[in-house]
Amino acid sequence: MQKRQYFVYILLSKMNRRFIGLATDVDKELETHNAGRVGPTKPFRPWQLEWSSLPMSQNEAIRLERQMRPHRMNFAMLQQLMEKN
Repeated sequence: MQKRQYFVYILLSKMNRRFIGLATDVDKELETHNAGRVGPTKPFRPWQLEWSSLPMSQNEAIRLERQMRPHRMNFAMLQQLMEKN
């Protein structure tokens, strides 16, 4: 049985807001956010994919997402984390 692969992703709105999340299907997540089916991101649509990680385990994705979320307004710090992954 193949393990499910997860991705950490960063969405960017036209208002320069960032949303950081994790998913098994990033394209589907982007579609969900742009359709307004995620309450916290609905007012800031449309979203575009700014970055997506390489595939990783669920535990690795959760760890990376938790590292990135506090820095969503600090692009320099996000870039450092993105380069490592």
